[in-house]
Amino acid sequence: MLFGHVLRNWAINMPQISIILPIYNVAKYLPRCIDSVLNQTLKDIEIILATDGPEDCDKICADYAKKDERVKIISHPGGYGKSVNQGIDIAKGKYIGIVETDDWCDSTMFEKLYSDAEKYQADVAKCGFYFSYDFNPREKKNAMEIQDGCFNPMEHLELLRFQPSVWSAIYLKKFLDQSNIRFMEEKKLSYIDAPFHEETFVKAKKYVSLSEPLYFYYQDNPAQSVKSSKKIFDGIKSEEFTFSRLSENKELFDEIKEFFIETTALHLRWNWDRMQTKKDKKAFWEAAHNYVKRLNFDGVQFTAFYDKSLKDFLLYLKKHENYIEYLHMSDKVSWIKILNIPFLKITLRNDKDLSIS
Repeated sequence: MLFGHVLRNWAINMPQISIILPIYNVAKYLPRCIDSVLNQTLKDIEIILATDGPEDCDKICADYAKKDERVKIISHPGGYGKSVNQGIDIAKGKYIGIVETDDWCDSTMFEKLYSDAEKYQADVAKCGFYFSYDFNPREKKNAMEIQDGCFNPMEHLELLRFQPSVWSAIYLKKFLDQSNIRFMEEKKLSYIDAPFHEETFVKAKKYVSLSEPLYFYYQDNPAQSVKSSKKIFDGIKSEEFTFSRLSENKELFDEIKEFFIETTALHLRWNWDRMQTKKDKKAFWEAAHNYVKRLNFDGVQFTAFYDKSLKDFLLYLKKHENYIEYLHMSDKVSWIKILNIPFLKITLRNDKDLSIS
């Protein structure tokens, strides 16, 4: 009996994975998320609830901490980045997991990721995920387009364009500490997962891909950052942070430069396409232009760019402070594409009748 008690305490004090949940104003979804983590088939885990409130979220966290000794609380760390960073700093696990608190996990997710990470002695292990909705939690799945197994990220830099999804992975804590990889800490800043994703990807020596979707990325929360027009400009700050971090190592940056620039272009154009007003477009373009003109394109062949229009967007953005001409140019391209859609082509039949085919 005593031996079993000692073994249990050892497992809790030295968990295999420390799972960090950054919490703010998600009381409606929080129990579902925490339950999915507590009910993992891998039991030797530590759950770190980093709560910035409000009061209803704090109470939910306190209730779970009373019920399960694996639950630890960080009280009001001061933002998403600080929540994760403080969680990493106090974590006792060999690996770190991060779960968004309006999402949830398959019960086998962390056991499978842990098994693969240990099998290959990997720095990062990542699985696929579902885009989940209230009416259908498994509507669409997303996974890295690479065969399951372990690979060297430097041989697959095209995967930088993959959605960051830092929450569908585990990270070797020793790797994060030795590489000094942490989140941006600016309060209330969105899109801070992209720098973490890119830095862990290019600095990892061994990266495991598990295509099976084991994480549910919830899409129906109206408070999501991607649904807020006020948060779009945060993307530029995120890109600037990534650049400052990766360019510190010139040898590394030279090797990844072309793929980094392509990824930057993807992120900026995604934000640009979401602009709804001329005022927002103008302000975003000017800020993005000021950032991109700092990037040195010397030696970049643009062979990594899978989309020529993406290259055109980036080069125009770098050269021109005014977006108006690009807007006209992109509108023309859009109409050309529309007119070339087969079901809109007008054909002449019987020498007289015009019909849509």
